[in-house]
Amino acid sequence: MTPSIYPKQLAVVLMIVMSTFSFAVQITFQVDMQFQDVSPDGVHIAVTFQGWNPAYSECTLVNDAIYAATFELVPGDYYEY
Repeated sequence: MTPSIYPKQLAVVLMIVMSTFSFAVQITFQVDMQFQDVSPDGVHIAVTFQGWNPAYSECTLVNDAIYAATFELVPGDYYEY
């Protein structure tokens, strides 16, 4: 005899499985530094997931005075920057 799975049980199992697999998405931060003096060390961003250490996240010059940094973040997680 094969055990059967009822719809409610299947829904609970799917919710548990999906909550354990969070998929990251790429988020790009951009800043216009046109009216700012940019340090010779460059432009950096500090965020919680790297311990507020801006040295870990140097922005790249993408256009004139626009600097950007891209991170892989998990939707639903809390980040400060």
